Amino acid sequence: MGRTIQVSGFALTDSAEYVKDFLERIAGAGTIYALKLRHPKNITATSKAFAIVQFQTQESASLVENAAQRNVLRSGRFYLKVRPADRDIVPRPRIAMFSLDDTVLHLGCLVKENILSGLFSARNVSVQFGFDMKKMYFYLSYNLIKYKLELSYESIWEMQLHRPPAYRSRTKFLLFQVQAAPKIYELLPRRSGLMYEDPFFNWFRDDTDEQWTRTIDFTPSASIGQSSILCLEVPQQCELPNIADYFVYYKEHNLDFECQKGYSYSCGNYFVPIVKSPDYIEVPYEILFKVNNLVQNGTLSGPTVDDNFFRYVSPKVIPIDHIKRALLKMSYLKSTCLNPTNWLSVQYSRIRKLRYALQRSSNISLDDGLVYVHRVQVTPAKVYFYGPEINVSNRVVRHFSADLDNFLRISFVDEDCEKLRSVDLSPRSASGNDARRTALYNRVLSVLSNGISIGDKHFEFLAFSSSQLRDNSAWMFASRSGLTASDIRKWMGDFRNIRNVAKYAARLGQSFSSSTETLKVHKYEVEEIPDITNGTKYIFSDGVGKISANFALEVAMKCKLKAFAPSVFQIRYGGYKGVVAVDPRSNRKLSLRKSMSKFQSENITLDVLAYSKYQPCFLNRQLITLLSTLGVSGNVFELKQEEAIRQLNRMVTEPQAASEAIELMPMGEVTNVVKELLSCGYQPDHEPYLSMLLQAFRASKLLELKTKSRIFIPQGRAMMGCLDETRTLKYGQEIEEYFTNYIVNESLGIIANAHVVFADKEPLKAESLPCIELAKLFSVAVDFPKTGVPALIPPELHVKEYPDFMEKLDKVTYESSGVIGKLYREIKKHTPHIKHFTRDVARRSYDTDLIVDGYKDYISEAIEFKEEYDFKLCNLMDHYGIKSEAEIISGCILKMAKNFTKSRDADAIRMAVRSLRKEARSWFNEMSTGEDGIGQDAIEAKASAWYHVTYHPQYWGSYNEGYDRPHLISFPWHVYDRLLCIKQRRNFLRKMEPDLTSLLNNMNQNLRFH
Repeated sequence: MGRTIQVSGFALTDSAEYVKDFLERIAGAGTIYALKLRHPKNITATSKAFAIVQFQTQESASLVENAAQRNVLRSGRFYLKVRPADRDIVPRPRIAMFSLDDTVLHLGCLVKENILSGLFSARNVSVQFGFDMKKMYFYLSYNLIKYKLELSYESIWEMQLHRPPAYRSRTKFLLFQVQAAPKIYELLPRRSGLMYEDPFFNWFRDDTDEQWTRTIDFTPSASIGQSSILCLEVPQQCELPNIADYFVYYKEHNLDFECQKGYSYSCGNYFVPIVKSPDYIEVPYEILFKVNNLVQNGTLSGPTVDDNFFRYVSPKVIPIDHIKRALLKMSYLKSTCLNPTNWLSVQYSRIRKLRYALQRSSNISLDDGLVYVHRVQVTPAKVYFYGPEINVSNRVVRHFSADLDNFLRISFVDEDCEKLRSVDLSPRSASGNDARRTALYNRVLSVLSNGISIGDKHFEFLAFSSSQLRDNSAWMFASRSGLTASDIRKWMGDFRNIRNVAKYAARLGQSFSSSTETLKVHKYEVEEIPDITNGTKYIFSDGVGKISANFALEVAMKCKLKAFAPSVFQIRYGGYKGVVAVDPRSNRKLSLRKSMSKFQSENITLDVLAYSKYQPCFLNRQLITLLSTLGVSGNVFELKQEEAIRQLNRMVTEPQAASEAIELMPMGEVTNVVKELLSCGYQPDHEPYLSMLLQAFRASKLLELKTKSRIFIPQGRAMMGCLDETRTLKYGQEIEEYFTNYIVNESLGIIANAHVVFADKEPLKAESLPCIELAKLFSVAVDFPKTGVPALIPPELHVKEYPDFMEKLDKVTYESSGVIGKLYREIKKHTPHIKHFTRDVARRSYDTDLIVDGYKDYISEAIEFKEEYDFKLCNLMDHYGIKSEAEIISGCILKMAKNFTKSRDADAIRMAVRSLRKEARSWFNEMSTGEDGIGQDAIEAKASAWYHVTYHPQYWGSYNEGYDRPHLISFPWHVYDRLLCIKQRRNFLRKMEPDLTSLLNNMNQNLRFH
């Protein structure tokens, strides 16, 4: 028997409190964790109530069960019956590792190491330290309302314990330096009359999660959002847990500590913290944006950002590139900069001494099709500024490129950077007619309706694409004289005939899809052709048009495809959207159908979103579930997975296996480099750069197998769908409130997860009734962005426990007996790893073949460019939260910061790395040109110098002093063609050496005879 039991036989007049007290007389005081008292649906004169009781331990539950078995468990005149309950009331009860009561909580910012500028204080605060200190909970009251602050381990930058001498202070101070605000909850009173909420029927030792509702900052001047320090004041004699055992960044100080009364430093009290320079000090928008970023993540202390500080970041005093580089370096600090003006002075003097290479812009020089855009994240308590970030451009920002700084991407996330849950905006307990909305709902709606101010710019809502809607993000624009957000929407097209809000939003979003601008196509070069239908029900050609073969070649060239023209393009043209397939018989550049036309637009530029290309085929959990439902044996999938694992393991040690793998599963931009390195005789497990790329590739594929059951099928291909125009195939071969309501009703992920669970548990798998119902709901949810009709999930389809392969660590789980569970547990045995480039590896792998005469002449320049390259690459890695060089260079990213996703940001990262690669080559080519140019020997000497300053053991670690990062080695391989020319020549000479020796010996022999 477990710790939760059902006890039957209580009188209908008994309360939950009475039942709790009665059972604890047997099991012991304080042994019950939760209790629910329930009545039968049909009540008669003999009806009795039953209680579901969750005890703290299994032993306590056994005491009650034993009493029932001995017939001594009696309430009044009635004997009670006991049986095991199906599940716990609270699946994972929160057991505090340590608790503190009657503490004082101060919120504010440090202005000196031992002085806190306080913004808010609360007394009688209770604190619970969760298991292993993964979470901390602060319970307090304000204006007669109970609140809970939930702080996660990942949000804490550093913890400090200040112990002033006992004769000076009766208290000690525990400081939490945070880089993200805590989640804020308020306690809702239970509503009597509702059995699931009425205290008469329910008793919980702790308030349940359902009672706590998410809310926004309740303190004066939004003090929680403005504070980078949560400070607990506790009595000196109070024993604290050994925090150093659980938290690496922990310090203790035996010094005085003082909490002073502080004042709000934010220029507003709704969106905090935002700082602004005084009118008489000129600070450009991009600098102000970066300063705010540093304040918001705690690198700068808000009260220290005063007028004097703003003078130090004004281009009137300091060159703007120096300011940018210094602020970028500041972001790497591991603690709050409490004297920022002194720190900046030191940095500026260092920057002035740098040579030519490091006087360049700190930003990467972007390739065509990329733009820098600023982004703001709005959480329930704070705002966070990011960027400017690299984005793939779209039709709108390309046309209004002169106003790029007036565009802003805004996204709504939780404090931990996870997506806001629908229940946080509208509690699930609300009935269908009860339009209860939380303060979070109003906060999101307020941002979209009223906009946000940064410096002198006021940003207002512009539009959002369909993918942005799924990510809870949108575009905003700061209107200026002559151009407003409304003007931009008018330029995009004529939407006056669209009355449905959801459809209107979707049509606006068409222009914001990331795309490549190609060629202008005049109206007379376009023909409209009829759709192919079967009368009224089906439009077989929905969203599909044609493109002439000659024009397809021109478009392919604009997409930088020189070797081939794709057969299908995904496009946007004016108000048209869809795909166009190449038609060799067509004389018109474009042949478009009515089903492709979504609105009227005067724009005549053809934008390409995607095109057909070779794409390897993979199974996934959904396909495996369907194939398994149709009768395919689980052994088939297990064998396929074993085969894929074998190939991945071989590719990191065997050249032939590596060559075969990258032919079948290309690695993107670096595929050619890997091929060339292998063809030059480099071994996959010896050359560090080659090895790290292959290891990253293997690690990412193993991760996909573990999390998605993504099994490679060598004979398969993934294709872009279109219409068979030739008819040769046979049958079978082939806006603001709306945005906020979308967050409330967005259920795709919930439905998809539920389908996985029911397909795993039900005997009929994907053909079971719950799965069929969920599939119908999924179809409704997919169309929600266009129709505005939400998919409402009935209670019986909500999941209560999850299979182990879904890795829901905070939920109740079970070991799956299905094929996906077996695949998951097998792949867990294979651990991915990417080795770092250590000094020992440098000694073993330094290739003297790549060192040529004259390389020493270029060492100084090579060092400068290596430092600049590492600086820019590390900025990218840090921004996206990518841990290894191998991941970002190969594109095989294992993990990113929570506010980014591989599906959304992978293209921008790939193109950013391509831009940096192109920039590095431009540095090399600049060095290679002069009035008369330089010879091949000098070019090779420079390439050799790039290799030497990267790989030689004496340079190991010399580029990352003061930074917590490994030695980077990708720098010289951006001129891999130069290096491999040297290697091939050395290989050729080495191969020819025996033949030359033999020839010389024969010549000597012949000379002797003559």
